[in-house]
Amino acid sequence: MSNIYRSLFVILLVVFLVPNLLAQDKAQDNNSFIGTNKADLTTQQPKLSDGLFAVLYDNGPLVNSPGTGVGGADESVLQSVTLGMTTLGFGHQIINTNSMADDFVATEDWTIDEIIFYAYQTFSGTTSTINDYRVQIWDGDPSVGGSSVIWGDLTTNVLSSTAWAGIYRVSETTTGTNSDRPIMESHVTVGATFSAGTYWIEWQCGGTSASGPWAPPITITGLTTTGNGYQNLAGVWGPANDGGTLTQQGFPFVIMGSVVPVELTSFTAKANNNEVVLNWSTATETNNQGFDIERKSNGQFEKVGYVAGFGTTTEVKAYTFTDKTVGSGNYTYRLKQVDFNGTFEYSPEVEVEVSAPKVYQLSQNYPNPFNPATTINFSLATDSKVSLKIFDVIGQELAQLVNGQLAAGQHNVNFDASSLNSGVYFYKIEANGVDGTSYSSVKKMILTK
Repeated sequence: MSNIYRSLFVILLVVFLVPNLLAQDKAQDNNSFIGTNKADLTTQQPKLSDGLFAVLYDNGPLVNSPGTGVGGADESVLQSVTLGMTTLGFGHQIINTNSMADDFVATEDWTIDEIIFYAYQTFSGTTSTINDYRVQIWDGDPSVGGSSVIWGDLTTNVLSSTAWAGIYRVSETTTGTNSDRPIMESHVTVGATFSAGTYWIEWQCGGTSASGPWAPPITITGLTTTGNGYQNLAGVWGPANDGGTLTQQGFPFVIMGSVVPVELTSFTAKANNNEVVLNWSTATETNNQGFDIERKSNGQFEKVGYVAGFGTTTEVKAYTFTDKTVGSGNYTYRLKQVDFNGTFEYSPEVEVEVSAPKVYQLSQNYPNPFNPATTINFSLATDSKVSLKIFDVIGQELAQLVNGQLAAGQHNVNFDASSLNSGVYFYKIEANGVDGTSYSSVKKMILTK
C-alpha cells in the first residue's frame, strides 16, 4: 500500500507543478492573477519612459479597467466570467528555458534604443523582483524553419531598469480587492538599427521570487483572441493559447527609439547687409514635412520662418531662407526638421555676425503685400533722432511708429494694419544724426485683405 500512496503522490505533484511552469490559470490558483495594465496605450504612456526616445511601436493594450484597482491602480482584468478565459500569465522563466515570442513591423528604418516588457511574480509586492531579461530578435517566425537570429541572444542580461507599472493582474471576481500580482514594467537595452520589415522578438525573464515570472497577455474587453504570440517550453514552440478558450494571445511590449527622416549634409548662415541668408541641403529625406527656422533671442530660440520639405526622396535637395528681421549683432540659428507624424529633430546650430551699417538706409517692408502685419527695417549711420510715420495716398498721417533717439545700426519695427482697409500706403523715415548728418526716405507698401 505504501508504494501505491507514493506513486499517487508523485503523479499529483507532477500534475500540479507542470502547468504552473507553463501558465498561471485561475482554476489552479485564484491568487495568481497579476495585472499588466495598458488599456489604452494611446493615452497612457509607459511610466518609466524618460522622454529621450519616441514610441516606434506599441503591440497592444494591457489595461482594460483603469483606476479600479487597489489604491486606485489600474487593472488588467482576466475575463474569467464573461468570456470563460483562465490564463493569467504565461511562463517565460529563464531557469526553465521557457520564452515568449511576438512580432512587430518596422515601417521604415528604425533605431531601436530599448524595448519595454511586462511581467509579474505573484506576492512580490510593488517593489520589482525582476532582475534578468534575455532578448533576441529574429528575421522571421522562430517557430518555423528558415528564420535566423539577427540581434541579441538568450545568455546576456540586457535589463536596464524595472519598476511597478501601477497595474494589478486580477480576475473579474477579484477586481478592486486583489493586489497579489503587481505587474512590473522593465526596460531592456537594444541600441541597433533595423530596416523596414517584419521581425519577431523572443524574450525570457528571471526574478528573485519563487513564482514565475509570468507574461500577462494583451487584454481587451470583449475579445478572446488578442494576437499571434508563441510560447517556447524548453525548446518546443506552440501557440500561446488561453487555457479556457484555447484562443491565441498577443503580448504587450513597446519599442522605443528614433527615426532619422532627413540626412542633413550642410547648413550655413551668411550676413547680407541687414539680412541673414541661410542655406542647407539634404542627401535623402523620409516623410519630411518641412523645416521650422529658429533664431536665438534673449537666450531662447523662437520660430522666424518655415520651408516645406520634399516628403520622401533619395535625391539631393537644396534649401534657402532669408531672415529679413535682424539688426546688427551676433545671431544663432538652427533648423527644426518636422516629420509628417509630428516627430522632429534639431540641426546643429550656426552663428553669424551682422555688422552695423555705415550708411542710412530704409528697406522695403517685408512681407509686401501684407495682411495684416509687416516689418519695416532701417539702418542708421550714427546715433540719431528718428521719426517713422505711416501715411495714406492723400498724405494724411495715420500712425507714428518711432519718435525718439536710436543708436547707430540696424533696426526693425513691426506695423499692424488690422484697423486699416486694403490699399496703398506710404512709410517715411526722418533721421537727424548727432554728427549733424540727416536722412529722409519714403517707400510704398500694399495692404491686401
